[in-house]
Amino acid sequence: MAQDISKDTLRMKPILIEKNQARKVKIKSFRYMGSSSLHNPLLSEPEVLTLVDMLPEGYLHSVSFWFNNFMEINNYPIEAQDTDVELLAYEVNPDNTPGNRIEHETNIIKVTKDFAGKMTIDLSELNILSKGKIYIGLRRLTPSASNNTRQEFEVNFVCNSNTYTSYIRKLGSSAWLKSDNAFEMEVKLEAL
Repeated sequence: MAQDISKDTLRMKPILIEKNQARKVKIKSFRYMGSSSLHNPLLSEPEVLTLVDMLPEGYLHSVSFWFNNFMEINNYPIEAQDTDVELLAYEVNPDNTPGNRIEHETNIIKVTKDFAGKMTIDLSELNILSKGKIYIGLRRLTPSASNNTRQEFEVNFVCNSNTYTSYIRKLGSSAWLKSDNAFEMEVKLEAL
C-alpha cells in the first residue's frame, strides 16, 4: 500500500529576517541666552535672523523661542493678541552674512494671546540640513492691532550681544542690516 505524503507535508511561506537597521539618534542642544533680555514685537523688521554656528553637521530637530514673557510682569498693561509668525532658515555666506533662503515646508507658529514662555517647534519632518552654520529667524505675519505702544506680542532677544550675530530686514527693504540683538533660543540638532 502506497502512502500519500502530500497530506503530511507542510509548506511554509518564505520569511525575510532583517537585521534591526534602527540607529541611535544623537540629539545635540545649543542655547543662545544672555544676562539681559529685550522683548521685541517684530513690527518694523519683517525678517529677523540669528546665526547659529559651531554646530556639527546634521538636521535641525527643533528650535525653541520665548514668547510673551512680558505677561509675567505685574502691574503692566497687557492687551495680547493671537499672533502668527513664520519660521525662517537661511544659508550662511562665506562672510557670515545671510545667504539664500533654505526652501522647506512653511512652518507657521501660532502664538495665542494666553501663551507666555518657552515654545518648542518640531523641525524633524522639514529635513533642514545644517553644515555647521545656519541662520534661524522669524517673520511676523499678523499685523499689529493698533499703532500705539501697548503690548500685543513679543519674542525674547539677548540684548546688546557681542557674542551672537544677527541681521534684520526693515519693512520694504531687501538689504540686511546688522543687529545688536539676537534671539534667545534653544536649537536641537540631529548630528550625522
